[in-house]
Amino acid sequence: VVPVYYILFTLSTVTGSAMLYQDFYDQSAASIGLFLFGVAQCFGGVLLLTTGRRESHGAGAKAEAHRRMQGHMQLGAVDEPELSEREVELELEEAAGAHKPEGATPD
Repeated sequence: VVPVYYILFTLSTVTGSAMLYQDFYDQSAASIGLFLFGVAQCFGGVLLLTTGRRESHGAGAKAEAHRRMQGHMQLGAVDEPELSEREVELELEEAAGAHKPEGATPD
Protein backbone atom coordinates (compact mmCIF):
# COMPACT_ATOMS: atom_id res chain seq x y z
CA VAL A 1 0.00 0.00 0.00
CA VAL A 2 2.76 2.48 0.91
CA PRO A 3 4.54 2.22 -2.48
CA VAL A 4 1.25 2.92 -4.27
CA TYR A 5 0.71 6.00 -2.09
CA TYR A 6 4.27 7.16 -2.76
CA ILE A 7 3.86 6.91 -6.51
CA LEU A 8 0.40 8.54 -6.51
CA PHE A 9 1.62 11.36 -4.26
CA THR A 10 4.63 11.99 -6.49
CA LEU A 11 2.51 12.01 -9.64
CA SER A 12 -0.09 14.33 -8.12
CA THR A 13 2.63 16.68 -6.82
CA VAL A 14 4.35 16.89 -10.20
CA THR A 15 1.05 17.35 -12.04
CA GLY A 16 -0.29 19.93 -9.56
CA SER A 17 2.97 21.87 -9.55
CA ALA A 18 3.09 21.85 -13.34
CA MET A 19 -0.45 23.25 -13.54
CA LEU A 20 -0.29 25.71 -10.63
CA TYR A 21 3.23 27.08 -10.99
CA GLN A 22 3.76 26.29 -14.68
CA ASP A 23 7.01 24.52 -13.89
CA PHE A 24 7.51 23.20 -17.41
CA TYR A 25 6.49 26.38 -19.24
CA ASP A 26 9.97 27.61 -20.14
CA GLN A 27 11.77 24.25 -20.05
CA SER A 28 13.18 22.56 -23.14
CA ALA A 29 11.89 19.19 -24.31
CA ALA A 30 15.21 17.60 -23.28
CA SER A 31 14.91 19.01 -19.76
CA ILE A 32 11.34 17.76 -19.41
CA GLY A 33 12.35 14.36 -20.79
CA LEU A 34 15.25 14.06 -18.31
CA PHE A 35 12.94 15.05 -15.45
CA LEU A 36 10.40 12.40 -16.44
CA PHE A 37 13.22 9.87 -16.81
CA GLY A 38 14.32 10.65 -13.22
CA VAL A 39 10.76 10.22 -11.95
CA ALA A 40 10.52 6.89 -13.79
CA GLN A 41 13.80 5.81 -12.17
CA CYS A 42 12.38 6.59 -8.73
CA PHE A 43 9.29 4.52 -9.51
CA GLY A 44 11.52 1.71 -10.79
CA GLY A 45 13.47 1.80 -7.51
CA VAL A 46 10.23 1.54 -5.55
CA LEU A 47 9.24 -1.42 -7.71
CA LEU A 48 12.58 -3.15 -7.10
CA LEU A 49 12.38 -2.58 -3.35
CA THR A 50 8.84 -3.89 -3.03
CA THR A 51 8.96 -6.94 -5.32
CA GLY A 52 11.36 -8.83 -3.04
CA ARG A 53 9.28 -8.32 0.11
CA ARG A 54 7.68 -11.24 1.85
CA GLU A 55 3.89 -11.23 1.93
CA SER A 56 2.81 -10.26 5.44
CA HIS A 57 -0.96 -10.49 5.09
CA GLY A 58 -1.42 -14.26 5.07
CA ALA A 59 -2.87 -16.56 7.70
CA GLY A 60 0.59 -17.18 9.19
CA ALA A 61 1.10 -13.46 9.83
CA LYS A 62 -2.31 -13.20 11.51
CA ALA A 63 -1.53 -16.18 13.74
CA GLU A 64 1.85 -14.67 14.67
CA ALA A 65 0.25 -11.31 15.50
CA HIS A 66 -2.40 -13.06 17.60
CA ARG A 67 0.27 -15.03 19.48
CA ARG A 68 2.25 -11.87 20.21
CA MET A 69 -0.80 -10.06 21.47
CA GLN A 70 -1.69 -12.79 23.97
CA GLY A 71 0.89 -11.50 26.43
CA HIS A 72 -0.32 -7.91 26.07
CA MET A 73 -4.04 -8.47 26.50
CA GLN A 74 -3.97 -7.83 30.26
CA LEU A 75 -2.52 -4.68 31.70
CA GLY A 76 0.44 -5.37 33.92
CA ALA A 77 0.80 -8.98 32.80
CA VAL A 78 4.31 -10.13 33.65
CA ASP A 79 5.86 -13.47 32.93
CA GLU A 80 7.06 -14.79 36.27
CA PRO A 81 9.03 -17.98 36.76
CA GLU A 82 7.21 -20.95 38.22
CA LEU A 83 7.76 -21.35 41.97
CA SER A 84 7.92 -24.60 43.86
CA GLU A 85 5.39 -25.24 46.63
CA ARG A 86 8.05 -24.56 49.27
CA GLU A 87 8.97 -21.22 47.67
CA VAL A 88 5.30 -20.23 47.62
CA GLU A 89 4.95 -21.16 51.31
CA LEU A 90 8.03 -19.09 52.20
CA GLU A 91 6.71 -16.08 50.31
CA LEU A 92 3.33 -16.39 52.03
CA GLU A 93 5.02 -16.60 55.43
CA GLU A 94 7.12 -13.53 54.66
CA ALA A 95 4.06 -11.62 53.48
CA ALA A 96 2.11 -12.62 56.58
CA GLY A 97 5.03 -11.60 58.82
CA ALA A 98 5.26 -8.23 57.14
CA HIS A 99 1.58 -7.52 57.89
CA LYS A 100 1.62 -8.44 61.59
CA PRO A 101 0.92 -5.55 63.92
CA GLU A 102 3.80 -4.20 65.98
CA GLY A 103 4.33 -5.96 69.24
CA ALA A 104 2.73 -9.21 68.06
CA THR A 105 4.52 -12.31 69.14
CA PRO A 106 5.68 -14.83 66.56
CA ASP A 107 3.74 -18.08 66.36
